[in-house]
Amino acid sequence: MTAPSRSALFFSLLAPLFCFSMTAHGLDTEVTLQADIDIQPTNNELVTFGLPLAVGDVTDVSQIRVSQNGTELSVSVESGLRFHWADNSLRSVTIQLHAIDMSSGNQILRVTDEGSTVQRINMRPHSEGWAAAGPDKNNLPYPRIFALHDKEYLANVGLLPPYRASMGSSDAFEQYQVRQFENWAGDLNYSNSTRGNWLFDRSSAMFKAYMTTGRVEFLKEAFLSKQFYFNYVRNDGSPLAASGGDGCFEYGGVSCADGKYIAPQQAKLAWALVGDNSQWDTSLIDSMALQADIGWNQHGTRDVFDDENEGFTERAAGLVGLAEIIAYEMTGNTTILSHLTERISSIKDMQQVIKSWDAANGWTPKSGALTHNIEVHEGSESQSSAPSGATNQRGFSPWMTENIVDFLWQTYWITNNDDIPEILRQIANAIDSYGFTTVFSDGSYSLKSAYVGNHTNGCNRQPVGTDMVYFGSAYADDATLSSDAWWPWYTESHSIETVLTLAAGYHFETDALTRTRLKTRIDKLISGWSNSACADVSNTMRLWNWQHRSNSVRTWYWIDGPSNGGQSSPADIDNGEDEPDANEPPDSNEPPVVNNAPPSAPPLLSVALVASNGSNEETNTIIFDGNAPVLVATTQCSVGDDPHWQCGGEWRRYRDVTVTDYIAICPGQEAEEYLQCNGNDSFILMSNVRSIDGIFICSQDVLIGGNRGNCSEWRWVSSANSTES
Repeated sequence: MTAPSRSALFFSLLAPLFCFSMTAHGLDTEVTLQADIDIQPTNNELVTFGLPLAVGDVTDVSQIRVSQNGTELSVSVESGLRFHWADNSLRSVTIQLHAIDMSSGNQILRVTDEGSTVQRINMRPHSEGWAAAGPDKNNLPYPRIFALHDKEYLANVGLLPPYRASMGSSDAFEQYQVRQFENWAGDLNYSNSTRGNWLFDRSSAMFKAYMTTGRVEFLKEAFLSKQFYFNYVRNDGSPLAASGGDGCFEYGGVSCADGKYIAPQQAKLAWALVGDNSQWDTSLIDSMALQADIGWNQHGTRDVFDDENEGFTERAAGLVGLAEIIAYEMTGNTTILSHLTERISSIKDMQQVIKSWDAANGWTPKSGALTHNIEVHEGSESQSSAPSGATNQRGFSPWMTENIVDFLWQTYWITNNDDIPEILRQIANAIDSYGFTTVFSDGSYSLKSAYVGNHTNGCNRQPVGTDMVYFGSAYADDATLSSDAWWPWYTESHSIETVLTLAAGYHFETDALTRTRLKTRIDKLISGWSNSACADVSNTMRLWNWQHRSNSVRTWYWIDGPSNGGQSSPADIDNGEDEPDANEPPDSNEPPVVNNAPPSAPPLLSVALVASNGSNEETNTIIFDGNAPVLVATTQCSVGDDPHWQCGGEWRRYRDVTVTDYIAICPGQEAEEYLQCNGNDSFILMSNVRSIDGIFICSQDVLIGGNRGNCSEWRWVSSANSTES
C-alpha cells in the first residue's frame, strides 16, 4: 500500500470533525433507556442523560427535539460542553425527562436537531432519579435509568479522537474487555481500595469501554468511579501551591502535591455522556490542571530540559499534559492553553535538539525517545548527585511514554499543533527500535545481542515480537539493557496501551517500510495479549486503567481501518488456542520461544536481623524458615510499588509464597535503621530477590492474611552473608 502524503494525512484527521455540518439536519440519533439491573423500574421515572454532539450541528438548546414512537416529548435541555476552539457550537447537552414508564422494559428515544414544538419542562435535581449502590461501592448514588447511545454515533461526534467502534458480540477485543471486567476489573471494592487503584484514571477507561462497545456495565462502573474520585478532590478554596491546593486528589494518603493522580478527563466524559456535572465547576477543573503542573512530588516538565541530569518522567509529563488538554477543552482557559503549548515545545526540544552533553558524550544521533537519566527518574540519584557522562544511565521508559502520546494525540485533534505529528512519528520509531528485545528485519524478528530468552507472561501468544523492556536506550551497553532493573519480567502487560504509541506514529509516517515495521509490531501486541488467558491477569487493579484509558486498540482500528485504506479489524484477533508467532517460517533465525516462567524461588535462608521498627535495635539471628511471615503484594499492587505509601500487601508464610508473587524488600542494602529504607522499599518478583536485598518480615504479633498494620513489630533482614538452611 502506498504511504499517504503528509498533507493528505492532515486532511484525513480534520475531516471527521466537520463532516456533520454539511447536512441540513446533522443530528438524528436514537437513545435506549435501560433500567439498572439492581432496581425495580416503575411507571414514573425521572431520567437524565447527556448527549454528545458533532461540531456545527447544534448552536442552541432550542434545536433539540426528543420523540418517542413519533410523538415529541416535553423535556428539559441544558447546554453542556462547547466547541469553543472551533465555532462555539454545542458539544454536548443534558436532557431530562419526567414520568417515564419503564415498567415494561427498555424505551427508545429519537433525538434530532429539528427544533422543539412543545413546551419545555423545568430541570429537577438529577439525584431524584438516582439509586444507591451497595457497600462495596461506598453506597454511592448513580442513575436508576441509563441512556445508552448508539456506539457508531459516539464514534463520529468527536468527543474523542477518531476510533472504530466494536463489531458487537463477534468482536474479540470487546470480549477481552468483558472478561477482564467480569473476572476482576469490575469488582473493585471502593471501601478498601488503595490509592494505586485510581492511578491512570479508572473512570475514563471505563467510559471509553462503554463508548466503544455500548455496554451498560462499563457505563455504570465509569459513573460510580467518577463519583468516588471526585469525592476526594480538594475543593475548599486552598490556593494553588507546590505543596498542594485545590484540584488535587487526596485519598489513601496521596499527597496533595502529587499531580499524577489528577485526572479531569472523567468529568468531561461524565458530563457529555450522563449529563452530570454536580461535583465540579469551571474553577475546579482549571485548578486541577494548574495544580497538577506545580506539585513538587513530580519533576517539572514544562520548562526547557536544560541540564544533563534534570529530573524527568514520561508519566509526569504525560499526565499533566493530559489534565491540561482536558481542562482546556472544558473551560477554554487561555493560561492552561499556553502551558500546554509550552509543554509541547519542551518535549520537542528534548527530543530533537542536540544538547552540549549529547555532543560531548557521543549520545548522537538523537534516538527520537525522550532520553534522560534513569537513576534520577527512579530517585536513586538527584540532579545534583548524578554523575556526568553516565552513558549507562541514559534511557527512557517505553510503556510510560504512552502517557505523553495520549495527551499529544488528544491535543492534536483540538489545537492542530504543527509540532505534534513529527514528535509522535519519532517517538513511535524509538519505542519500536529500543523498547523491545527484538528487531524486525526482512519479515521476521531476531533477538538483540543484549538479551537471552524471553520475559513475557505465559498467556502472551506472540512472545517473540512483544517482549517489552522496562527501560530502553540507544546508548547504554548490553549489560545495562539486560539487567533486572531494565528488563524485568512481564513489562508487556503494557502491550495494549503501547499500541497507541506505535499507532499514532504510524499515522504520520510516510515511509512505506517503516509503516510495515510499525504495523507488524502493533498487530503482534494486540493479538499476543488480547486473549482470555491474558484477560485473567489481574496482579494490579490499575492494569485496567493503563490499558484502556487511551482507547488505543480502537484508535488503531480506525487508523488502519477501511476508512483510511487499511485492513485491520478486531476480527483478526484469535482468542482460540495458542499459536506460533505469526508470519514467521519454522526455519527463521528467531531464537526459540522459551517457557514463559521466571526462575525458581531462592532457597530458604538463615538471615541476620539488621533493623527493627520497635525499641529493641540489637542485632539478632533468626531462622528464615517456611513459617517466616513476609509481606506479599495483593492483587491491588504491582512490581515496583512502595509497600508503605503506594499500595497494600498482606502477611503470608514464606512456604506459601510462589515464584510469581511480589515480595516487599529493601533493595540491595542492609538498613541499620528502619527509616533508612522506607523511602526506597518496593515490591519485586519473588524470583528476582537477591542475597543482598533486605526482606520485610514480621517478627511479633502477626496476623497472617492481614495488611501491613497487622503486625506489632516488623523488620528488614538481609541474607547477604547467610548460608542456606
